Amino acid sequence: MATRYDGLQRAPRSVETVLPLPAEHPPIILIVEDDPVFSVALQRFIRKLTPRYDILQVTNGDAALTELDRRQVPLVITDYHLVASMNGLKLTSAIHQRFPDTRVVLITAYATTEIEHAAAAEGADFYLPKPFLLTDLEQIVYPVLAWWESRNQQC
Repeated sequence: MATRYDGLQRAPRSVETVLPLPAEHPPIILIVEDDPVFSVALQRFIRKLTPRYDILQVTNGDAALTELDRRQVPLVITDYHLVASMNGLKLTSAIHQRFPDTRVVLITAYATTEIEHAAAAEGADFYLPKPFLLTDLEQIVYPVLAWWESRNQQC
């Protein structure tokens, strides 16, 4: 089950009815995962949930930060253990400092209370220990995207 670190409310089952997205550069959901099999599974699942959003997968933190500089990213789903460059905690901290409106889900197979507390301290909005149910991820994705779209409507 996911741990929440903020007051996001559960959104309707579909964010498709909330607001139209701009056609030219739609926001992306960024997956930072170096396991290709798990990454593809995440991409397919999230694409089914949010077909209007682009889904982008990168394998390391440096590539993730580059994409965050280029595009609007309401949601980053990152693994804790990344072989190349920075780990998920360092990436979470960098995102939290540079892109405070981007929500971060930290997933890990190394679930400990120390990592969970460190994730919260570094700015992770959600923490998902592996294995997790896809419905747990779904309960994160919908409210985050609904929040993002309602926030952008107010701007």
